[in-house]
Amino acid sequence: MNTDEMALRILALLALVAESETADVEAFIDDLGIDDLVLLVAGLADLALKSIAPDVQGPERRAVVCARLRAEIIARQGGGPDAA
Repeated sequence: MNTDEMALRILALLALVAESETADVEAFIDDLGIDDLVLLVAGLADLALKSIAPDVQGPERRAVVCARLRAEIIARQGGGPDAA
C-alpha cells in the first residue's frame, strides 16, 4: 500500500469509528498484512500526537510530550508518585 492509500485508509478508519464506537474495525482492517497494520497504527499514533500536542517540533518539545505521556501511563497503572 502506498503512502496516499495509507493516508486514505487512516482517514476512513477515523470516519468509521466517528460514525459508531461499535463499528466493525476488524472487518475494515482484515485485508491488511502486518507491514500495513504497523503503518496504520503508526499513522494513527501520529495523528493522535498532533491532536494532543499540535506544536510538537524539535527534540526538546518531543521530550516534554513524551514525559507527559509516560507520566499519564504510570498514573493510570496506579504507579503514581504516591504509590508504594
